[in-house]
Amino acid sequence: MNRREWLLAGSAFVALPAWAASRAPILLLFPDAQEPERSVYRLIRDGINGVAASAGLSVVDSVVAPDFSAERLGALLSSSSPRAAIALGRAALNLAQQIPLSVPLYVGAVELEVTGAGPFGGISLMAAPQRVFATLRELAPGIRRVLYVMDVKRFGWLRAPIERAAAAAGLRPVAYEAGSLSEAAAHYLNVFRYANPATDALWLLEQGEFVTGDTLPRIVEESWARQFVVFSNVLDHVNKGVLFAHYLDPHSLGERLAAMALQGSSRAQQMLFDEAPRRAVNLRVARHLAGTVDITRLSRFDLTVGEP
Repeated sequence: MNRREWLLAGSAFVALPAWAASRAPILLLFPDAQEPERSVYRLIRDGINGVAASAGLSVVDSVVAPDFSAERLGALLSSSSPRAAIALGRAALNLAQQIPLSVPLYVGAVELEVTGAGPFGGISLMAAPQRVFATLRELAPGIRRVLYVMDVKRFGWLRAPIERAAAAAGLRPVAYEAGSLSEAAAHYLNVFRYANPATDALWLLEQGEFVTGDTLPRIVEESWARQFVVFSNVLDHVNKGVLFAHYLDPHSLGERLAAMALQGSSRAQQMLFDEAPRRAVNLRVARHLAGTVDITRLSRFDLTVGEP
C-alpha cells in the first residue's frame, strides 16, 4: 500500500476502561524510516504515548534499524519486562516473529490478512469493506455492482468479507481472478468495454502488482472517457485520477493499538480491519461524474484533491 496513504492524521477519542494494577510498560518497535514515513510513525507513537500516559503507564520504544537483531530484542524484552509489545511496519513485525514472545503482540501500519484468533492482534492497513461501501453508497447511490480484479493467492481471504459487506449495503460484488499482469489488464479492459457506467463501479484493491505505473494511467483514461466510477484502497490513486480512497489516520491508529494492548481482550488478539479510516476524494473527477456522483457530499471528505 502506497506510503502516501498515511500522510494526514487527526485525533480520535479512545474510551479508557479501568486498567489492571500492573504498571508494566508497553514495548514499541518501529522502523528506521525516512520522511514522510518518519512523521507518520511519529504520529502513531504520539497516539500510543497519549493513551499509555492516561493509564499511568510508560512506553519503551526502540527503532528497528537494519542491524537490530533478534538477540537484541530478547535482551530488550528481558530488561523492560513489558505487558505487551506493539510492532509498527513490516520490519518490526518480522523482527518480533523471530523469537518466541512471552507477551501479547499487536501490529499496525502493515497490510495484513484479517483473521480470527492468531499469534498476534492489531489493525490492518486494509479499510473495512463496510466502510468502503458506505462511502460508495453515499457518493454514488445509483451504483449496484462493484467489480474488482484480484490475485486469489494474495486477496482470496478478502472475498468473503467483501461479499458480506456488499450484501449488507445492497450491492453485488463481482470478482475477476487474475494470475498475471496481462490477465488483470485484460479484465480491466473488459470492465470498461462491457460494464454499465450508470450502475457499475470498479474497485482497485492494490498497487504494484496489477495496478502499476503502466496500467493505472490507462485505467484512469478509460474511466474518464466512459464516465465510470473507479475507487481505490490507495490514497495516491486519488491524486492520479480515481474518485476516492480510504487511508490511515496515524494518531487514531496509535490510540487504538494502545487501547488493545492495555485491554488485552480476546478481540484484541485478532487482526482487524481499519474501522476508522479517513476519506479522500478527487473534486475534478467527482464533478466530471456529476450524473452519477452526488457532489453535495464532497464537503464531508477529510481530504480533497483536484480542481475546486
